[in-house]
Amino acid sequence: MFKHALLVLCLFVSTLAAADLHEIRLLRPVKAGDRFEISAKVAYEDKMKTTFDGKEVESDETIVACRMTGSLTVVAVTTKGLPSALKLKVKTVECVNAGQPAEFFKEGDELSLRRDEPENETQVNGEAAEDVQAQIIESLLSVQAEDEVSDEDIFGTKDRVALGAAWPVNAKAAVASLERSGVTGLDPKGVSGSAKLVTLGEFEKQPALSVHMEAKIDGKGVKLSNLPENVTGKKFHSEYTVEMEVPVDPASTAGRTKGLAKMEVEAEGTEEFDGKKIAIAVRIDRRVASDISATPVK
Repeated sequence: MFKHALLVLCLFVSTLAAADLHEIRLLRPVKAGDRFEISAKVAYEDKMKTTFDGKEVESDETIVACRMTGSLTVVAVTTKGLPSALKLKVKTVECVNAGQPAEFFKEGDELSLRRDEPENETQVNGEAAEDVQAQIIESLLSVQAEDEVSDEDIFGTKDRVALGAAWPVNAKAAVASLERSGVTGLDPKGVSGSAKLVTLGEFEKQPALSVHMEAKIDGKGVKLSNLPENVTGKKFHSEYTVEMEVPVDPASTAGRTKGLAKMEVEAEGTEEFDGKKIAIAVRIDRRVASDISATPVK
């Protein structure tokens, strides 16, 4: 009798422990033609200062933010079912530029983003997006190339985990992702971070997991594709903080992502002008904040 009771107890504990373990799937496969209703807030801040021989020659600053709702359609996907092209029909939109109302977009506009090389293709109503429009669109939407590193590769885990469990960021995947974005010369040893299963709650009346992710990336001697060839980053620092709510049901494609990304670069080098070498210094400070919810249209 005692052995039988002990066996039943062990089976009960084992079943309970298994039920408390959760599969983490940050990205869910979609199909071309899938549609979503989205609500989003994005803010983009970019400051870049350039000096020649210690004298400032150029200083650019962009501070914009938008609040938007719309209907998102998946236009094309990769073989893994991740979006490679998206279009968004704007329903409502409010934007500001340096604190003042701005009309970067209007109700009824169709925004599109397609993965391309060397840069993504961004359009507004079928025409090439202006620089600020493109920055907002790429802060709002995300597309993938075939076999490209994804957030799942960087922050995901193949293990089933319990509430409160944490696992390390994939440093090699993080470096590979930045290389695809034009940042080369980083060492995985300069990457630190982790993901953690924080809570079990609800999203759109479905049981949902809340996952917190963060990473820091530091490097020296880094090359950026948007800087002159002879100008190298003597300091590169980037930080990412992301909160995701993903349904427990792995077949559900609903979810919410709230993130903040920061990048600081100090770069130096020389360029030759009219037979004379000029010392160039560039400083870049960039922040992108977003809060995006997506619900499938049935």
